[in-house]
Formats: sequence, C-alpha cells, structure tokens
Amino acid sequence: MEVIIYQKGEMIILELIINCLKDKISIIKELGLTIEIEEFCRGCKEIKNYKINIVEDLSYEIIINLKESNERVAKRLFTSLLHFIEYSAITFYTKNITRENIEYLLVSANQEMKGFICKVIFKY
Repeated sequence: MEVIIYQKGEMIILELIINCLKDKISIIKELGLTIEIEEFCRGCKEIKNYKINIVEDLSYEIIINLKESNERVAKRLFTSLLHFIEYSAITFYTKNITRENIEYLLVSANQEMKGFICKVIFKY
C-alpha cells in the first residue's frame, strides 16, 4: 500500500481508511464516553475552555480553546485524550494544521466494531 501526500499534513490513504471504517463501524454515542471527555478537559490546566457537541454524522465534536498558542501542547493533549478514550481494537486519526487551529479526526472501535468518530479541534 502506498501513502500519497498531496499537501503537508494531508495523507489521502488515511482519509480513505477512515471513510471505509465509518461504513463498517456501528457508531455509538454513550454517556460514559461523554463523561470521560468532560473529565479529561476539566483536568487540563492548558485548556481555557471547551465545548462538546454531539453531531449527526460524527459521534462527537470537541472544540478546545487553549490558553496559549502552542502546537506541541495541542499534540500532547490530543495524545493524552486519545489514550484516555480510545477503544481496544481499532484507532485511526488524521491531523490538519492551519494558522488558527489543529483539527484531528479520530475513529476508534472495539472488537465488535462498535465505536465512535470524534473531531477534536484545538483553537489558539
């Protein structure tokens, strides 16, 4: 399998994998996951404020405003959040960086192919 990079940070093959996974996974929206995301965000001193939306075509959209404009902090927080909420069988994500934010698209599922899709947007 070949990874083709058309623009910096845009891996077409990962986007294709995520789109295929969306069709194979039974999307679940569970209160427990929402609570875990809330607990994570409340416990991070680098976060100024956040909003969790439940979206029709995604399970979740999390918008996080950082206290400081720092790409390393956003990456570290996303990695920590990922380890906090990911399911055991499958986890894929893409990252898109702009001047205003860093946007991750995350797909995660368990062995029964039940899972969630989450867009995480770090704004600075």
